Amino acid sequence: MVTGPLGRAVGRATATASAAAGAAAGAAGRTRRGAAAQRREAVFAALRAQLLERPWAEVTLEAVAKDAGVSRQTLYNSFGSRSGLAQAYTFHLADALCEVIAASVQAHPGDPRGGLEEGIRVYLEFALDDPLFGRVGAGEAHSDLARLVTTDARPLLERVAGRLTEIGTAAWPELPPERARAVASTTARLALSFVVTPPGEDETPASVAATIASVLDLPAAPADRGIPGDTGGPGDPGDAAGPVGTA
Repeated sequence: MVTGPLGRAVGRATATASAAAGAAAGAAGRTRRGAAAQRREAVFAALRAQLLERPWAEVTLEAVAKDAGVSRQTLYNSFGSRSGLAQAYTFHLADALCEVIAASVQAHPGDPRGGLEEGIRVYLEFALDDPLFGRVGAGEAHSDLARLVTTDARPLLERVAGRLTEIGTAAWPELPPERARAVASTTARLALSFVVTPPGEDETPASVAATIASVLDLPAAPADRGIPGDTGGPGDPGDAAGPVGTA
C-alpha cells in the first residue's frame, strides 16, 4: 500500500478519475434519456398523423414505426402493443394538457376561478382538436380505444387528478388540501366527460369552461367581486342610498 505524500497524491488522482468517470456516466445517461424522450415524441407525432388519416382499426405499429423512424421492435419494447401505445399517447396528451392548465393558473395569481376557467377552455379546444379524442367523441373509435377514456379511465383520471392537485396546492396555498384534491378530481372527471361527449352545438369551450369553473365555486379575483379599491369608506356615493334592495 502506498503511503505518505505519494499515497495522498495517488488517492487524489483516483478520486478525480472516479468523479470524472461518474460525470461521464451521468452525461451518457442523460443523453440516453434525452434520445429516448425524442423517440417517444416522434412516435406520438407519427401516431397522431396516422389517426388524422385513417381510423384506429387501420393504424398499424409498422406504419407508426416507419413514420417515426424507429423499428417495429422498438415500439414493442417500449409499449408492448397497439393498446399500450394508445394508452401512452393518451397519458402524453393528459400531461401536456395539465401543463396548459398549470400555465393558465400561474398566469392568474389571486384568481383561482379565472385561472382554472382559462385552463379548461384551452384544454377543451386542444382536446377536441386531437384526432384520438376526436374519434372517441364522434363515436368512431374502436372499442379498445374508447375504453381508455371510459371504463378503463381510472389510471388516466388518477394521473390527471394528481397533477391538478399539485398545481392547485402550489398556486393556491390558502386552499385547504382536501378542497384542492376535490377540485382536482372533479375537474378531471368533468373535463374527460367532454372528451367522450363533446359540447353541443349551442356550447363552446369558453361557455363550458365558465360553467365548470362556476360549479366548482372557486374564489374569483377581487375585481370580479366588486370595484377594485372600493372600500366603502366615508364619502362613497353608495353610502347615501344604502345597499341595493333596502329602503
